[in-house]
Amino acid sequence: MTAQDLKSSILQLAVQGKLVPQDPSDEPASELLKRIRMEKAKLIAEGKIKKEKPLPLISDEEKPFDIPDSWMWFRLGDFCCIYNGNSINAQEKEQKYAKKCDGYSFIATKDVSFNYTIDYENGIYIPFGLEEFKIAPNGSVLMCMEGGSAGRKIGILDQDVCFGNKLCCFTPIAVFNKYLYYYLQTPAFFSSFTALMTGIIGGVGAAKIKSITIPIPPLAEQERIVAKIEELLPFINEYDEVEKRLTLLNAEFPDKLRKSILKQAVQGKLTERSPQDEPASELLKRIEEEKNRRIREGLYVADKKHTADPIEEESLPYDLPDSWRWIRFADIAAFNAGKTPQRQDSSYWSNATYPWVSIADMVSDGVTFNTKECVSSKAIEKCFSGKISPAGTMIMSFKLTIGKISILGSDAVHNEAIISIYPFACGEEKEVIQRYLFKVLPLIASTGDFKNAVKGKTLNSTSISNLLIPLPPLEEQKRITSRVEELLALCDMLK
Repeated sequence: MTAQDLKSSILQLAVQGKLVPQDPSDEPASELLKRIRMEKAKLIAEGKIKKEKPLPLISDEEKPFDIPDSWMWFRLGDFCCIYNGNSINAQEKEQKYAKKCDGYSFIATKDVSFNYTIDYENGIYIPFGLEEFKIAPNGSVLMCMEGGSAGRKIGILDQDVCFGNKLCCFTPIAVFNKYLYYYLQTPAFFSSFTALMTGIIGGVGAAKIKSITIPIPPLAEQERIVAKIEELLPFINEYDEVEKRLTLLNAEFPDKLRKSILKQAVQGKLTERSPQDEPASELLKRIEEEKNRRIREGLYVADKKHTADPIEEESLPYDLPDSWRWIRFADIAAFNAGKTPQRQDSSYWSNATYPWVSIADMVSDGVTFNTKECVSSKAIEKCFSGKISPAGTMIMSFKLTIGKISILGSDAVHNEAIISIYPFACGEEKEVIQRYLFKVLPLIASTGDFKNAVKGKTLNSTSISNLLIPLPPLEEQKRITSRVEELLALCDMLK
């Protein structure tokens, strides 16, 4: 149950006579009705309110629930003066009423909040004595009557004000104003209110509002009900704060847990060591041999941007197990960034058949099959030098969204915010290393420890080359990847 649900339940119980006990010594609501009629007659005689046509009697069908014997069903118009305010256009507001003066604050819909407060210091003031403006007296209730906030923005006044035409003023006669204020917040009232809404944007006129029914307790019980509500409200507000913190925690927990799992994985704390595992130092020798082979055969050219710095002890973010090794990214994989062909040259984008991947196209932690755009064979030749990343290539974003990773589901090219990654390995070793990098690279590329270790806060070719990769033995990489996949699947179930 949310805090709003709890509050709604309490208010509904209150107006059904179930929140506080009835007191047989209370003067019944039937006597209150007599006083209301006397007070209305007096106000009419004094010219303070107009005499209106009597409202129809309340049928049994209009009584949505039972009430105590000492209560009575009323229509809002039976005991309330209900009227809309004035319309002022924006230009008139600015030119005539935007200066502080001796007068009334002008309250518009925007000045009544969803948490039932009213902003009086909004910069618009109506001078005293302007008879064309309607006044909502201190103690009255204002409610929005039109649009998305209709029936939901409600506030009780602590001073006389002028107000806008999309607000309605409720000034009760002989009924406790706070009882009315809380009744207008009940599910029962909101249901009756929305049933009367008409128009494209939705609204209810003051005349229709007057017909809505309301259960009225004896005046003394109204006061006890309000006192009990206001006694409970601080607890509801406290519950609301706890609920918000819990909701935030629940929303953040799966992602925080994912990061924690990956951190444990790259520190060697997620799996057991096996003395039978070949140490990472031997794997590094084969990686180096494969890198040199590609260089000799012209399959890979290492320029300055793709050359890694030596690893210094002080740059290491934490200690690794003895069988592991630290390695720079450029020493374990080749990579290249993509391009965006000139938009002005339509020949690059017309008759296009080659998928062109943007960050938005990437399926995070999955396989990317579809792209919103394709490029032409001319773009492949002129902009990409004929080089296409084959299906199965691992790609990662390194600008804007850092560390988003995916596998190409088909041959494709991509933009300059994405790199294609080619581990220096073959066969099964390549598959194992790629699976391991696929899981740990998002953490390594985006977390502070590793970014600080490459002396930069954003990634470029040089900083990517210098990313520090914790490299386990090949067999342990298999165990880590399997365990990470198992635990991350559980994390996804928490969302």
